[in-house]
Amino acid sequence: MVSEDKVVTCGKFTATHVGEFQGLSPTGKQISLCIMHIDRVENGKIVEHWGQGDAFGLMQQLGVVFLPGPKLLPYILKGAVSNLFKQAERS
Repeated sequence: MVSEDKVVTCGKFTATHVGEFQGLSPTGKQISLCIMHIDRVENGKIVEHWGQGDAFGLMQQLGVVFLPGPKLLPYILKGAVSNLFKQAERS
């Protein structure tokens, strides 16, 4: 998709985890990774680039468990408790 001076591309990569990745030994698992890139173009050249990939989904596919850091944990617990109270009120 092209809009004014920006080009957006989306895609999906598939691969097999056969080499060490971020300290994780090869698992042999087939993985897929969805990506989106936005490039700003001036005079036919890319002058800015933003990219986003589903790193969380990738780590889940490799069997890496997400553990929240100490700063995030209170917010997660607060949300969970709040949801429990909302469910109790509806019952």
